[in-house]
Amino acid sequence: SKAVLKAIADGLILSNVPVYSHLIGFIGTNGKKLNFNLFKKFKLYFFRKLKIFFMTHKKY
Repeated sequence: SKAVLKAIADGLILSNVPVYSHLIGFIGTNGKKLNFNLFKKFKLYFFRKLKIFFMTHKKY
């Protein structure tokens, strides 16, 4: 948190990440490979767009 506050004090701004990252790696606890399926990515994208819509329009 100190690094974030220093960056803001230096004039940098925080911005939202527009897309979900695609990570390829391994879980550190048990060494299993991380796997992402297309349905999960589509679901996260859809619900993110839906949440942004409802938050900006305030019609709920």
